Amino acid sequence: MSQHALLSPSSAHRWMACPASVLASQGIPDVPSEHALEGTLAHEIAAQALTQHLDVTALASTTHELADGSHVALSEGDLPALQNYVDFVRTASGPRSSLAPAAELFIEQALSIGAITGEEGAQGTADAVVIEGERLHVIDLKWGRGVRVQAEDNLQLALYALGTLASLDPLGELEEVTMTIVQPRLDHVASWTLPAQSLRAMAPRIRQGGEHALRLLRDGAQESDYHPGIEQCRFCPARATCAALAKHALAAVVDDFDVATQELAQPLQQASTSVATLDGAALGRCMANAPLVEIWLKAVRAEVETRLLAGAPVPGFKLVAGRKGARKWANGDEAEAMLKAMRLKTEEMYELKLISPTSAEKLHKAGGIGPRQWPKLQALITQDDGAPSVAPEADKRPALGLAATADDFADVTQEALT
Repeated sequence: MSQHALLSPSSAHRWMACPASVLASQGIPDVPSEHALEGTLAHEIAAQALTQHLDVTALASTTHELADGSHVALSEGDLPALQNYVDFVRTASGPRSSLAPAAELFIEQALSIGAITGEEGAQGTADAVVIEGERLHVIDLKWGRGVRVQAEDNLQLALYALGTLASLDPLGELEEVTMTIVQPRLDHVASWTLPAQSLRAMAPRIRQGGEHALRLLRDGAQESDYHPGIEQCRFCPARATCAALAKHALAAVVDDFDVATQELAQPLQQASTSVATLDGAALGRCMANAPLVEIWLKAVRAEVETRLLAGAPVPGFKLVAGRKGARKWANGDEAEAMLKAMRLKTEEMYELKLISPTSAEKLHKAGGIGPRQWPKLQALITQDDGAPSVAPEADKRPALGLAATADDFADVTQEALT
């Protein structure tokens, strides 16, 4: 009998790195956020579009109802991004040439993963699976735009691929596996390709990690079984109650500061002065821990909000009304009819604006803008560079060369002095 997996592929990076997280998360209700429900909706629309051979615009009216009775829907501006994912899957499952074998496309494919993780009866679901000849392609849609997800060494993708091999390739005929992350709202596509034999060689390590987590779930965990870290703690359900994370985060805050006590209630002025006196190595250590501290502080804020909403006091804090949302018509049709009755001119009633480059590209793909016209239009498109951002040295993006900028400042200074 299949069951929802405690050791799910989407949380594999967590229970492999911190096996006690499965135990720590037990009993914590899974209350999906509006962003999570929006992601679920995006997956549903994409799956329907692919199975019914439609564009996402034909399904965009689909909504999700939240617990409070409100609804979530995809914004019109996000539809082209979701269509880009659908187009990517269609391209990946299309024939490579007239001689290539027909590709098989599986959407929302249920996969048995219990033999891989050690959790009996567990299942996972892959967004899209393509089998073409001796090649397997597993594609995963990521709707978020906060964290850029990489494909290489991605345990979730590896579990999907291993589950596919077990479910759809029992004779071991597939030789090559490509696993791809498509994150359309960040215009991000990343792939990881390796021989099927190399992927199968990862299974024992995953099985060992899964059995460790299940053993702790059964027998209990010690402090040494918790391993706080940025990736595993970021979305862990237990991050607000995890003593190991709190201890690690607080230690990271105070270790490199010259303070007399270990309490957080230090004057901000003293903290800022201490930061200014840190050497490069100490700053690097603090920066390396900053994301983990931020994860913990977000969990603290969420727990305070939860308690206040439940009527439980938190000394020193209260709930207040946030900033109001943008004004909008309660009923657009009634407002339009009333404005027409006021005999307003068309240009007074409606706001027209030029379509975006993304919408223009969609028109091009649909044939509305011809192949000769599109390059001319592309020449008019510009895109601002991303603002400089601090990242770990392991980040795959190239480092910015700022030496030339410093030289330019020197030249400007010299001109100002003459």
